[in-house]
Parts: sequence; structure tokens; C-alpha cells
Amino acid sequence: MKQLRIALLSAGLLAAIIMNAQDKEKRFDLAVTAGVPGLGVDMGWKATNWMRLRAGFTWMPHWNYDMNFALQVGDAVERAKWQLSPAYDPLWLNKMTLQRSDHFGRMAGYMHDITGIEVDNVVLMKGQPTYWNIKLLADFYPLTNKHWRLTCGLFIGNNNIAKAVNATEEMPALMAVCIYNRMYDKAVAGQPILTVGQTSIYSAELSSMLKSYGRMGIHVGDYTHDIYDDDGSLLHSKGDAYMMEPDENSMVKAKVLVNSVKPYLGLGYDGNLTKDGRWTIGVDAGIMLWGGTPTIETHDGTDLASDVEDIGGKVEDYVNLITKFKVLPSVELRIARKLF
Repeated sequence: MKQLRIALLSAGLLAAIIMNAQDKEKRFDLAVTAGVPGLGVDMGWKATNWMRLRAGFTWMPHWNYDMNFALQVGDAVERAKWQLSPAYDPLWLNKMTLQRSDHFGRMAGYMHDITGIEVDNVVLMKGQPTYWNIKLLADFYPLTNKHWRLTCGLFIGNNNIAKAVNATEEMPALMAVCIYNRMYDKAVAGQPILTVGQTSIYSAELSSMLKSYGRMGIHVGDYTHDIYDDDGSLLHSKGDAYMMEPDENSMVKAKVLVNSVKPYLGLGYDGNLTKDGRWTIGVDAGIMLWGGTPTIETHDGTDLASDVEDIGGKVEDYVNLITKFKVLPSVELRIARKLF
């Protein structure tokens, strides 16, 4: 419904632009744009000599960047300064530099025997920008030369501006993690490890080993504060390891969330590309208000921006970069042609 109202508002603005084209001066232009908001198009209407209204759409092309996480069993893995290791930069990835614990190696061997799946201790995730916006802007020209301008308005779009999902080739290993955790839960509950029809398989030795090793998951970082369940029960204490486990579809995901409505304020300059003034070029520089620190939410509801610390590696670099900016600095190039 909100997007429908936005579309109707934009259509009304464009209709007003066309209906008010009464004089002979070319007051309307059509432009293509490129910059931090992405690639886009917009239409401008010079309502007066000192004000122009613009309506348009921007979209960020989807490109991938790699992030790597450490897979471990319980808290037994020595972190081995992995957050400082160049092995977590995909350009220099060398999985052999990571120290694998005996526990993880044994569990990986057991899972290979049971499922035939090789479980590595590195999980590759693909990050991708996903944002788009409808923009409604007003340009004000306070100087007599009508080149410099002040711009204010709104960018209205999706609130999920980026996402990260495990690479396709990681899904077999993540499925094996789900199988292991299912076995662990049964061991803790004192249930048979496997039940097929009327036949149950129970191994006291295997159950004891599973309970001593703990659950398997991706060690993202450590909790910054106590985490409670909906009924007030303590789930995790401050300083405990945050272990991100695959969801019911054997996937791990994260998304970056901001406000859908983002006010914009900036400074711009317009100049002519041709002598007749039909083609123009403009540059915008300003800030887009996100509405506070973005939320970086994993599929289990954990906010990496506020709930987790000591993340490490490239992932920590991305988290720090995102959380530093409560506003988005924006630069955009605009090439336009006057129509009528």
C-alpha cells in the first residue's frame, strides 16, 4: 500500500509537470544519473527561474563481494587469531593456515562417514547491495548565474539495502551441520541417535562424545550483552560465543536494514554540455539520512551491529563500515536533455 501511494504521488507530480507546460521556454528535461544511489533516470521541471522539481528512480546493480566465516564445534576451537589472519581475505584465502581443532576434525570425519559430505571449517558467503529508491527532489538556485543550487527532498525505497547469503557450493556442508546438530540435540535429550521405523540406534559412547563437544556452527563473534528468551530466560551471557547455525533450509543469511524514507540534503552544480544548452551536466553532493545506525540482522534475529563484538576479518571491516555511517554520503552525476 505504501509503494502504491508513492507511485500515485510520483504519477501526479509528472502529470502536473506536463499540464503546466504553457510557456515557450524549455522547462522540462529528461536525465540519466549514476552515483552512490545507483543508476537511474529522472525528469525535471523548472517551475520558476529559481526552483526546479525532479522525480525519478534509482537502482543499484547487484554485484557480489565475498566474506568468509569460521565453522567450529562448541567453544573448543582455538580462535588462532583468525580475525587477524589474511586467510579471511578472499584475495589471499588459504584454508590451510587455519588451525583446526581435534574436535572439529573428528566431527568432520564422522559426518563424512555418515553423509559422504566433506565439511570444511570455512563457510563462504556472498554479499550483495539490493537497494532502490524513488526520488522526489527540489532544486533551489539562489545565485543569479543559476548554476549552483541547493537540493532537498526524499529517497523512498526498500529498507533492505544489502544482503549476504551462503554460496551455493556451501549448502552440502551446511546440511551436514544441521544433521550433526540434530544428533547433538537427541544426545542431550537421551534419545536414540537414529530411529528408522521400529528400529532405534543408540550409542552411549557417541552420545557422550556429542554432549562433550557441543553444537556445531559459525563462530561470528561474542555477545556484547546478555541475551534473553521471550519468557525472560537467559539464553546467552555477555562474552559467550555467538554461534550462527543454518536455518531449516540449511542456509545462513544476513541483511542490512535502514528506514524506507530517507531525507536528502545536498549541494549541486549545473552546466551546459552543448552551445545551444539542450544538453546539460550536473553534479550532486550531499547526504542521505538513514534514520540512525543500520541494523545488520542474521536469519536468527541477531543484530551484528549491536549484539555481537570481536567479529574479525573482512566481516568486521564491513560491519564497522556500515555502522559508522548514520547518514550515507552521496555523489551523483546527472546528464540531461531539455525537451520542451
